[in-house]
Amino acid sequence: MNGKMAQEDEQQHDDGDGEDGFLGSAVSNKQWTVVQFPINYLPSNWPIRFTAVDESGCCLAIAGNYGLAHYTIVSRKWKVFGNVMQEKDMVVTGGLTWWKEFIVVACYSFSESQDEIRIYPRLTNLDNAFACVKKIKSQILLVNIFQDLLILFTYDCRIIIFVISQDTKLHRPTANLRYLQEVSMARYVHYPTMVASVTLTALHMESPMRRSSSSSSFSSRGNRETEVLIVNVAGRLLLLQRSLEDDEIIEAEPNERKPMRFNPPVVLATCVENIWTTEHKKSEKIHLTDALWLGCGSAGVRVWLPLFPPRQSRHNSAECGPHRGFELQLLTARRITLTFALDSCYPLAVLFSEAVLLGVTSET
Repeated sequence: MNGKMAQEDEQQHDDGDGEDGFLGSAVSNKQWTVVQFPINYLPSNWPIRFTAVDESGCCLAIAGNYGLAHYTIVSRKWKVFGNVMQEKDMVVTGGLTWWKEFIVVACYSFSESQDEIRIYPRLTNLDNAFACVKKIKSQILLVNIFQDLLILFTYDCRIIIFVISQDTKLHRPTANLRYLQEVSMARYVHYPTMVASVTLTALHMESPMRRSSSSSSFSSRGNRETEVLIVNVAGRLLLLQRSLEDDEIIEAEPNERKPMRFNPPVVLATCVENIWTTEHKKSEKIHLTDALWLGCGSAGVRVWLPLFPPRQSRHNSAECGPHRGFELQLLTARRITLTFALDSCYPLAVLFSEAVLLGVTSET
C-alpha cells in the first residue's frame, strides 16, 4: 500500500513547480520535512501547544505559552510578532486554523480581559494592526472551518457560527466576520471539556421528510447535500442534521448564508477518537469522497459510506416510471458502516479519492 501511494503521489507532483514541486519532491522521496522552531520564539514560549497546517501543506502555524508564529515552506522563513508586548498580551486557548491566506486564532487578551477571535493575514507582518478582532463572551475551547464558515465551541456549551469573508476593497489582505447563529448543546453536553471536536460538513443524508416527499419534488432535492454538525462528546459522536425545511430558503437565496435549523442529535458511533471528512467531492467517486471516516482506537476504523445506485440503473430509471426513479433516489441517501481493524497502525489522515488511510506505527 505504501509503494502504491508513493507512486501515485510522484505522478501527480512530478510536473509541479513552486510549492507543488517542492511538496511533490518531498512526498516522492519519502522524506520527512523537518522544520526548526524559530529561536526568537521558542525559548520563552515552550512548550508548543497548538499547530495547524493550511490546505496546500505549505504553511505552518504554531502557538506556545504566548503569541504565535507561522512558517512558509517555500521561503523557509518564520514570522513572529515584531512587538514583543503584543506577543505577551495574548495566549491561544482554543487552537488555531487556516482559512485561505489567513490564520484564525482563538485566544485570550490580557489587556482587554476578554476572549477573542483574531484573524491575521499571512502576507503582512504579524501585528495586531492588520488583524480582524471579534470579542467572544465565553472562553473558546475549539475552533474549526467549513468553506466560508467559522465554527466555535465555547465554555458555556454553545456552538457559534460566523461567516468569514475577505475584504477586497483594501490594498492589503483583510478578513471580516459576520455573526450567523449559535446552537446550544447544554442539553447534550454535561461538561464542556468533554467535547473533543466540533465539525460542520455536508453529506448526502436521508430523512423522513425525503421519504414522504413526492417523486417530483424528491428528484429535484434528493441529490442535494445537507449540512450536518458532528460533535464528539467523550467518544460519543452526535450528529445534528440540518432541517430540510430550510430548502425553500436555500432555493430563494442560494448565494447568501442564512441561519440553519438543526434536528435533534442522534448517536452515530461510540469510542471515537478522530473523524475525517472532506469538502472536495468528486462526482465520479462520490461514494468515497462523501464518506465519513472514524478512528475508534482499539476498535479499529469505521467508514460511514453512502449507497449510490449504478450509473446504468440511474439512467434506466427514467424509463421505468416515477416509482422506480423514486426508489433509486431513496437509495442514494442511505448509508452503511464498514469496520476494519488496525493492528499496529495509528491513523492520522485519509486520502478520500483513493480510500487510503495514512498512519504511523512503532518499529520497536
